Amino acid sequence: MDTSLLNNPVERRKAVRLRTRPDLQISEQRYEGKVYHVVKDPVCLRYYRFNRQEYFVFRLFDGGHTMEEVKGEFENEFKPHRLEYNDLEGFARQLITAGLVQNETVGSGKHLFERRAKQRRMKRLALMLYIILIPLTFPYLGVEGIKVTLRMAWKSLTGRRSAPGIEDAAESPPAQAA
Repeated sequence: MDTSLLNNPVERRKAVRLRTRPDLQISEQRYEGKVYHVVKDPVCLRYYRFNRQEYFVFRLFDGGHTMEEVKGEFENEFKPHRLEYNDLEGFARQLITAGLVQNETVGSGKHLFERRAKQRRMKRLALMLYIILIPLTFPYLGVEGIKVTLRMAWKSLTGRRSAPGIEDAAESPPAQAA
């Protein structure tokens, strides 16, 4: 396989191969005079209704067709209708999110891992910004309120009970009365 295609995001998206889950149950139904295909997900017990064009694309997600081939076959079947890559990608994204199809492309695991790492970094950044903005947003919290906020942030970041140097109120010894 040409590795230069994996570096170009547009070409990589065109080469994606999606495969429908084998355990899905599909039935044809009529509703208001139109034919629909209903897909039942037996795992989460949800039903999805597809019109003729959506089902045609859904059926082509068999792991053997790339997104580019799906687009070409759709345009051959439903002339003069055109299928834009953005529309096809949006539909595929909905199917992936719903768990109806899986990605069969080589290297997709690496991209998922990188995306998850980026999501974690963004979550940490958002939490740090939250920590910084709380005292600015609520100036009446004072020092104790800021300590509580820092303890909560530390706990969510590390899973530890308290940060070094910041004593937890429950762990600190009671103050001696003079």
